[in-house]
Amino acid sequence: MAEKKLNVVDIKDERVFKRIFEENFDFLSRYANSVLKNNQLAEDIVEDFFISLWEKRDTIVFKKNYKSYFLRSIHNRCLDQLNRKATKLEYRIESFARPDDLKLTSKFYENSNSIDTEEIRKMIDDAVKSLPEACQKIFIMSRFQDLKYKEIANELNISVNTVEMQMSRALKKLRVKLRDYITIFFW
Repeated sequence: MAEKKLNVVDIKDERVFKRIFEENFDFLSRYANSVLKNNQLAEDIVEDFFISLWEKRDTIVFKKNYKSYFLRSIHNRCLDQLNRKATKLEYRIESFARPDDLKLTSKFYENSNSIDTEEIRKMIDDAVKSLPEACQKIFIMSRFQDLKYKEIANELNISVNTVEMQMSRALKKLRVKLRDYITIFFW
């Protein structure tokens, strides 16, 4: 029985690589944008992917169905970007506990002639209390009781992914609720 030859795509050839880039860039950018909801960031991620692919062209060999690899790579890069964004947001929320790091915006000054630490804490407390029950409980356990996600998951008998999802929701809601009043500066 004759053995079938594998259809291999040679991305070392600049013309082949350019064709693959042109055929896939728009599709991959649209996919990344559907995940990130930011067209410029989506295009940047796809461009970075192709740059990385070009830099590794000597070590990568594709069979004909390379599109699934491209899609999975872009998906993973989008998730990495979202995780970085969530981490930055978590640091902002953590800073709420340190009023010295807060700068009040002009909108707040319009609503009040003077502000003290107690008023800032009350605004934060009110924002936390406005969270849905599950988000609130998990946020308090994480930020005020200093429990790790795994400890929270064990105590509440839920998965770590559920804790992460609830924290993400809590942080997003708090950012929206407090954005008109507080801008965080990192020193």
